[in-house]
Amino acid sequence: MIHGILNLWKPPGPTSHDMVSSLRRILHQKRIGHTGTLDPMASGILPICLGDATRLAEYITGQHKVYDMTIRFGWTSDTLDRTGQLKKGSTKSVYKNELEAILKTFIGSIEQVPPMHSAISLHGTRLYELARKGVEIDRPSRTIEIFSIEPLQELPDIVQSDTEIRLRVRCSKGTYIRTLSQDIGEKVGCGAVLMDLIRVENGVFHQEKAITMGEVEAAAKIEQIEQILFPIQPADLGLPVYKLNDFEEVELNFGRPFFSRYPLENNEIVLCNRDFILAIASTEELAEGFWMKPKKVLANPIKVIS
Repeated sequence: MIHGILNLWKPPGPTSHDMVSSLRRILHQKRIGHTGTLDPMASGILPICLGDATRLAEYITGQHKVYDMTIRFGWTSDTLDRTGQLKKGSTKSVYKNELEAILKTFIGSIEQVPPMHSAISLHGTRLYELARKGVEIDRPSRTIEIFSIEPLQELPDIVQSDTEIRLRVRCSKGTYIRTLSQDIGEKVGCGAVLMDLIRVENGVFHQEKAITMGEVEAAAKIEQIEQILFPIQPADLGLPVYKLNDFEEVELNFGRPFFSRYPLENNEIVLCNRDFILAIASTEELAEGFWMKPKKVLANPIKVIS
């Protein structure tokens, strides 16, 4: 079994689950999971955790994401994108400076209502299952953060029905770009739908270093999957890092907590040695230091690739 992370590029068309299913067939291993679902229409970075790296998935998905989005004004859709039932919206138009002012209102911490066509589970049912039956229910809003919205091309002097613009959005985990597109359209006053979406960054995973499914297949044929694993570092998990001494590593192997005077500002920490990520520990502050309690000990440590 392979234990590590692939920086996989998903093309438009297949679902994120389809990509995992293909990898299970290619790599002949069942323990595989993706982080940060991409819609079938979307393409881009889809980090894949293999083997014991699946236990680290939540720390990878907690990081920022960057999307390139194309939206078309003057339309609405039940799915909020071009794959749904499209309806003509208002003919209202705005000037370039008005659109720029509208985009600025989305910067910062904002409340966002998830779309009905999403994999969120509410009362034990996936929202998209209800949406397919024509049922719409109230969804609680969630706080997300938009760090920046930048045009990828010169904005037109007038934005009106059928105008398309391309934007780069840097945002937090849990942001729905389809919803952002809809909300922008509502503020403009004519509606908008998402036409194209590319995830170019997911935390430390970038488009420039992504690999395709074809490259994975080629590496699998010559048994060199380890050569295309993402060069993960302990700090990439977004937590403080603590390098164990020999005594502490023995304690960890027995699953026992140990005391440290290492200064902490977080209640979780990555435990590692020179070559491997070994565990995630929770911490408890004491008068003179901290108890480090093993929370997720990896039976197969993840190699730190230099």
